[in-house]
Amino acid sequence: MQLYVVDLLHTSGGSIARNTLAVLPFGKKRQQKVAIGDDSGVLTVFFMKKGAAEVEWRSPPLGRPVSRVALQCGRDKLFVGAGQTIWGFTRKGKEFLKFKTNLTETISSLVVHEAMIWAGGDYLLTIYDSCKDAGFVMSPDRINDLQCAAVAGPQTPLCSIVACQDRHIRVYSGEQLYHQYPVDGPVTALGFLRERVPGSQLPIELLYGTETGRAGLALIDTVDNVMREGCLIEVDEDQPAKRKRRAGVVNIMGADFTGSGEPDVLIGRDDGTVEIWREVLSGSPVLAYEVCLHESIRGLDAGYVTTGDYLEVIVSTYSGRVVALTPADTTGAAAAAASGEVEGGEAQTRPDESPEARAKKVKSLEKEVAALREKLEHARKRYQDLSKSVIAAAVPTKISHRFRLMSDEACYLLTVDSPDPIELVVLRSDVAIDLLDCSEGSTEQTPVVTRSDGDSASPLLATMRCQGDPTRLEVRFRTVEGRYGTMSCFVVPKTSLRVCPLIDIPVKPLSLHERVQELPKDLPLNELRITGSFSLGEVHGWLGACVNDLPARPNQDEECAVFRSTYLGTHMEARYSKGSAVFRTDCVATMRILKEVLSSEATNRKIHLAITTDVQDASLPHVLSLVDRRLSVQHALATQVRLVEPLREIQQQEGTVDFLAPDLRHVIDNADSIKREYEEQPRRLSFLHGLVHDTYVSKWQLKGYPSVSRERLEELTAILNNYNLEVLISFFQEPIR
Repeated sequence: MQLYVVDLLHTSGGSIARNTLAVLPFGKKRQQKVAIGDDSGVLTVFFMKKGAAEVEWRSPPLGRPVSRVALQCGRDKLFVGAGQTIWGFTRKGKEFLKFKTNLTETISSLVVHEAMIWAGGDYLLTIYDSCKDAGFVMSPDRINDLQCAAVAGPQTPLCSIVACQDRHIRVYSGEQLYHQYPVDGPVTALGFLRERVPGSQLPIELLYGTETGRAGLALIDTVDNVMREGCLIEVDEDQPAKRKRRAGVVNIMGADFTGSGEPDVLIGRDDGTVEIWREVLSGSPVLAYEVCLHESIRGLDAGYVTTGDYLEVIVSTYSGRVVALTPADTTGAAAAAASGEVEGGEAQTRPDESPEARAKKVKSLEKEVAALREKLEHARKRYQDLSKSVIAAAVPTKISHRFRLMSDEACYLLTVDSPDPIELVVLRSDVAIDLLDCSEGSTEQTPVVTRSDGDSASPLLATMRCQGDPTRLEVRFRTVEGRYGTMSCFVVPKTSLRVCPLIDIPVKPLSLHERVQELPKDLPLNELRITGSFSLGEVHGWLGACVNDLPARPNQDEECAVFRSTYLGTHMEARYSKGSAVFRTDCVATMRILKEVLSSEATNRKIHLAITTDVQDASLPHVLSLVDRRLSVQHALATQVRLVEPLREIQQQEGTVDFLAPDLRHVIDNADSIKREYEEQPRRLSFLHGLVHDTYVSKWQLKGYPSVSRERLEELTAILNNYNLEVLISFFQEPIR
């Protein structure tokens, strides 16, 4: 598939929020118009004419950043959420509705059907009928997206379909929970594969995407009242694209983009990647097209926008850029050569088809540049007058960041997005963090990283100076469980006003644990029991200070949550209520960390706790066998490095290595990558040895011994240096001396 990337418009209001893009239905012309809202609180509707964008109308400033743009189902009326207020506009720009809701949260989800309005904030979804309260739903966890469909039947009101942070898709009929569907990651995007015919008995085809990068199709059967898995939208394991780490899904929708008669799936991801998948209904989706725009995707829709001849993908990015992915004009090899057309689904720049269109576009751009220069001079003069009496301290650039645990790599990914190019980023942490690597989102270059020798107050000090003009930066970290604190990130944009935003990111004690659906069976579980005069909210807050993926507040009288260590694969179950909490885990180090943190939190609140522990000796060989998988790999790597030079001498003397065993030939063929990996081995071995030390110390501390002798720890270190699993297990089973 060959597509051109065509820039349509760049909003003047700076950055934009998620889901603030909409393609209007057809009007009198064969081209469709596009609506985009930005953080300046302005809704802009534009259309394309002879290759240039022309603004049809702009709304007056709404007073708050636009947080959601939605079309009324089946009609061409625009509804805008900004703050806690909903505005309604006709396609001509006439305001016909201004409705102040009773929400205290910013409207981030909005669906309008006839006189019904579904407006959602972070946790509360409110239903309005003719602008009057008709019900509400309190979500167990944060609401990330919202759709509505006739799930309960064709003659019933639409049901709300909610994407929740706690790895569930929930369907509500009015205020009642109708379906609850678990997935393998926090659900961040919802969409429909195709529009459902009213009265149809076929299942509703619901698309979903997760924060972990997975996308799938769920089927809601309105006849049998069940919700089941359709398929996962991913390539086969044999294809190399499966091994590529994919960013979180921001937008997902269905459209017949390829013209095959079957709906395709369009996906926009957090790292700027746009994907088109075919043959989804067959159960074996095929990735037909993929391109990276190097900015976080904020909105995605489909329509006939640039010429009216092709169905196009319309995309908005964080900085306010609106682009179209349009099928290539293949008439004539000269046009293809002039455009630099490349096979294989890479981004292209569309050639101008006529000198008149080019001249008009240049004239429009010159007029826009002149207006911007005049605006800049006015702002500069105003700033100079203001600076005579006061010091400017407002941050001119809105920085967006995400700190996400990547479960497949057991590390954190810090992503920084800026509307302006980033000059440098400074990192400082009061807790030990292993900086793995970093990359610029908009170039192939890697930032220049300068590490400084930290001290006990700041173990991590690093500066990353960008080489290009990126608006996006990604940094990977690995934390050490049991050590917690705060990491500070100073972002310096390339602006005339040198003010840098400060981002504070908490690092939690059990930072490498992620929430899962259930606890596996047949695990040797240690138990930690806590009783005291604490409330459910207090113990919920204490646990939330230890782990990620826990809702801000409890939803039941007794809560239960299960977590898994992304590094070792151990599990922990927390079951707690007012005055009582029971934690079960197969890792004694996890239980010791929980005990220390919960005791500290209770002491700060002057609450007395009664704590009992039950350590299962069978859990220790279980954990050591999990560590053995990684330790064996590191020791095998050291053996391969020692073989590189002797094997190279054999290759020089004999001229060939075909007579060697396959594993030895593998060492010769991959000698450079093996050496590069070995250079990082000291950090990895130190991390693994630290896990074993913590496990050993935790065992005896939980059994009532305040400390472990220095001689025993030195003996443990010697065993790890001459690693043998049986010897290590035997050492753990010996009584302490």
